[in-house]
Amino acid sequence: MSSETPCNINARRCGAGRRSRRQAGMSLVEVFVALLVLSVGLIALAKLQVDLVRSGGDSRARTAALALAEAKIEDLRTFAVKQAATGVTWPVANTEPMAWSFIADNAGGRIASGTVDQAGVQYTLSWTSTESSTDGPTAGGGYQSFYKDVVVNVSWTGGDDLIQTVSLAASIPDTPPALVKLASDPLASPDGPVLLHTPGAQPEVIS
Repeated sequence: MSSETPCNINARRCGAGRRSRRQAGMSLVEVFVALLVLSVGLIALAKLQVDLVRSGGDSRARTAALALAEAKIEDLRTFAVKQAATGVTWPVANTEPMAWSFIADNAGGRIASGTVDQAGVQYTLSWTSTESSTDGPTAGGGYQSFYKDVVVNVSWTGGDDLIQTVSLAASIPDTPPALVKLASDPLASPDGPVLLHTPGAQPEVIS
């Protein structure tokens, strides 16, 4: 009776079978490694996409906050009189003239402080005001100019759940804008005064 095993009878075929199983095992490992690398890449790509969307949202929110702060500063600058009438306090009806004296912390202008909703974002508008003078009191009772240093703050919750804030500062003089415009308008007759002259015996001499 022969003691040879099937592999002894056909060694080449048996070796080929072992190599085929080894190659199949290596191919499976390579597939798993490739899937792992692909998964890591997809996760990183998804995170990048989320960061880009969040960054774009924060940029739009910051632009809107700056626009709101600028609008409030222009609102405070738009007043008709320096001093409000006796007994009139802010806020006033739209029919009442806005006064420079109304400008104070979270007061003055037509736009109120507080919460403002824009494009799904909730902003908080506030401002501070400090009154100063450009010069000291005049001994002769002359005109003394005043201005108010205003800082407008707009805050909101960003995409990372952190409070974001933008601030704009401006100095608002006590002269109504309409008077400034009137003073800067050109004169109706810019040629100056007219000199009346009647020529005498010597026309070139003006007496």
